[in-house]
Amino acid sequence: MTALIIVESPNKVKSIQKYVGSDYIVAASVGHITALAQTRADRLGFEIANGRVEIDFVPNGDRGKQTIAKLRGLAKRCDELILASDPDREGEAIAWHCMEQVGRGKKISRITYTEITKEAVLAALNNKREIDLDLVHAQFGRQLLDKWIGYTFSSLLIRDTNGDARSVGRVQSAALGVLAEREQTIIQFKSEPYWSLSVRYQEGFTARFLGEEATSDEDGVSDQVDDTGESQERSSGKRVLSQAEAERLVAIAQENPHQVIEFIGKETQSKPPAALTTSSLQQLAGSRLGFSTDQTMKVAQKLFEGMDLPNGKTGGVITYHRTDSVTLSDEFCEAARHWLQQHHPELVPAKATQHKTKSSAQGAHEAIRPTDVTLTPEMMKETLSSEQLALYSLIWQRAVASQCAPALLEKSRAVIQAGRTFWDCRGSVLKTPGYTTIFNNMSGDSVLPAIAKGDQLHPTAIGHTEKKTIPPGRLSEPQLVAKMETLGIGRPSTYASIMQTLRARTYVQDVGKGKKQKLQPTQLGLICYRWLQVELPLLLNTKFTAHMEQSLDQIAGGQKNWESYLSELGQSIITPAVEKISKRLKGKPPGGQTEFTCLCCATHLLKRSYKKKGGVGTGMMLVCPNDSNRSHPVFFLAKGDRFWNPDYGEARTDITADALPDLEQLKQAVRQSKSKSKGESTPYVCTVCGEPLEQINYSKGGKAKTMLKCTSGISEHPVYFQTKNGFWNPDGAELVTPDAPVNPAQSSGRSKKTTHQKKVPVGA
Repeated sequence: MTALIIVESPNKVKSIQKYVGSDYIVAASVGHITALAQTRADRLGFEIANGRVEIDFVPNGDRGKQTIAKLRGLAKRCDELILASDPDREGEAIAWHCMEQVGRGKKISRITYTEITKEAVLAALNNKREIDLDLVHAQFGRQLLDKWIGYTFSSLLIRDTNGDARSVGRVQSAALGVLAEREQTIIQFKSEPYWSLSVRYQEGFTARFLGEEATSDEDGVSDQVDDTGESQERSSGKRVLSQAEAERLVAIAQENPHQVIEFIGKETQSKPPAALTTSSLQQLAGSRLGFSTDQTMKVAQKLFEGMDLPNGKTGGVITYHRTDSVTLSDEFCEAARHWLQQHHPELVPAKATQHKTKSSAQGAHEAIRPTDVTLTPEMMKETLSSEQLALYSLIWQRAVASQCAPALLEKSRAVIQAGRTFWDCRGSVLKTPGYTTIFNNMSGDSVLPAIAKGDQLHPTAIGHTEKKTIPPGRLSEPQLVAKMETLGIGRPSTYASIMQTLRARTYVQDVGKGKKQKLQPTQLGLICYRWLQVELPLLLNTKFTAHMEQSLDQIAGGQKNWESYLSELGQSIITPAVEKISKRLKGKPPGGQTEFTCLCCATHLLKRSYKKKGGVGTGMMLVCPNDSNRSHPVFFLAKGDRFWNPDYGEARTDITADALPDLEQLKQAVRQSKSKSKGESTPYVCTVCGEPLEQINYSKGGKAKTMLKCTSGISEHPVYFQTKNGFWNPDGAELVTPDAPVNPAQSSGRSKKTTHQKKVPVGA
């Protein structure tokens, strides 16, 4: 009897196949094998009627079709289908789609595991279960909500802003709102002066002005630096709001003796931080390593999926990295304690530290931890890449440190009186390092000298400094992640895709470098934000967004019906909002209509966005609304804010239906304007038109480069780039001299490169 095990990632197949042996066939779905179809009303792919939801799923592109065909072929050879996709809502939905597409007539079972080790996988095979439909329905709800809100309101936004702003989203817009509100505060901020007063003492420390009365010590002041890199220690010193007041207080301090009226020294414990969750991992990797959320999740995925290990085993080195729980298994805690007893016995706590998972956490998994505590970062240096090692080190350190003894600090505070003025200074010294031996998150020591109550101090400098209030800073990516988690916006597993979307839509830009890099909304982002403020403020309301997440959690827990929830949300919020905006836009031209006219039919061209080559950012183009077969010229946004077509030049506003231009003549004119030689002549000619090729020298990445280009100036004609072995054309076009015939196969322009073609240099 043979069973087919379907996992998500191909990188897991090798390890799991070794674990389970020849009685099983392991194959990968490569993520989702299906996608929402572009059918039904507004091409949403689903329809809600009478409290019921009907969904149309189709194969997820060509890859989905090929994967489904492959899995069906393998399933024919097996008696059982075991669905082993990731242990979360997305993974549960992938398992359901695999069952629907591949498992007809088969025995079906579902297994989950949170680490890719032999023990975990074999244990999962001994604990099979059915697919959890509540989790599947929660994923359906999220998927449909995202498309419903995104598609519906994005089209209205495009229409209302003439194509300037291009998309809104259920979570994306709330995240944009957080950044835009901060930016508005910065823009509107009015700086005001204040004076900071301080005294430098001969005894070797500086005190800040406390006030004209002594105040008690503050509780809860922490010496830890949080995962975003921000210190939690308060800034001491009272602000004085006028120079005259500052001079009055300084005069009092200069005229009176300085005496310590209070000195407090006490020992306090600092508990170790919890092991990492998805959110805290993204924050910590961002602040300490400079990783983006996307980079963090991709590297963590590799660490989870597995590799050949130094101990001779094969498998993942961390547990599942999509989790909001801080709990650790009893087995790991025991293993970590044993490792500490062997290597750092002084760090073994008398009683294990307990970390409480927040009430909103799904709690289905452990915190992120190493699968084997003995695989220290030092041991993994030869196995992992530099990125992988850096992230693995943080995960290992936090998990082990969470099981260590607390750190012991000695905190001190001195209050000094000079006449009617009071001054204070604070110190903090790490006496016993405890967990910080493994993971240090402490700010530096601040030592106060040995002074006591009643001591007379000797000031060497008393003065004031004029300063100005500054606006709140922009948020870094780790800080935005922390803010989103606090507000309940989205799920930590989606933060990376949200950041990607905001950048891809050109709604935010990175300012600053390295660890000082911040996120700033662009003008386009602010246009979208202001539109949402007027038309759809609910999407900016973080409480509303958080409530949607809570509702999805309730669906996942079987406490709420997903179809009823979507139906009620549509009737009460989405449909009325669409009708209101549509009514106002009635009679408005199609979104993005411009003053430019089509060369073929004189219709006003529409402004549309597109993904740039390589998927890096978006560009803008003008298209004809009547161009159903894509035969009309398209113009692309170029330098100087001009729209340009490589064959017909700049977009025009003077085209009329009565005087359409001759496209061939227009192309010839543009060709002639480009035909002026910009480089050296060569003995070669273009294989398409027979015009001479010219040699052009240029620079790329600071390196001198050379290429051969047709003097006709037509962009479709072959271009040849110099390599070590001669000149090379990416489509395999030949390099010929005038006596060679024009290649008929290339007469229509450049051929499209296929994935199996090799890059063969031509010429000498």
